[in-house]
Amino acid sequence: MLLDYNKHFNALVEAQKLIGLNPKDGLYGDLRSAVQGVEELLGSKDFKLLSNMLQLRLNEKDFMLRIDKKYLTQW
Repeated sequence: MLLDYNKHFNALVEAQKLIGLNPKDGLYGDLRSAVQGVEELLGSKDFKLLSNMLQLRLNEKDFMLRIDKKYLTQW
């Protein structure tokens, strides 16, 4: 039983490392960097596209924080 717990705990730790231990690490960091790159490319050229991208990011963050499937269909 303790070995099973240890195995599951270690798997959870590795998954969290992959996702990211803070906003700049892992997949979170990759996504953050990509969005910042798009924001730089857009600049003030296309406010509608920038607004849509930021709304998508808002829904994505809400989903990650709340794990509520309603955010999957909002966009």
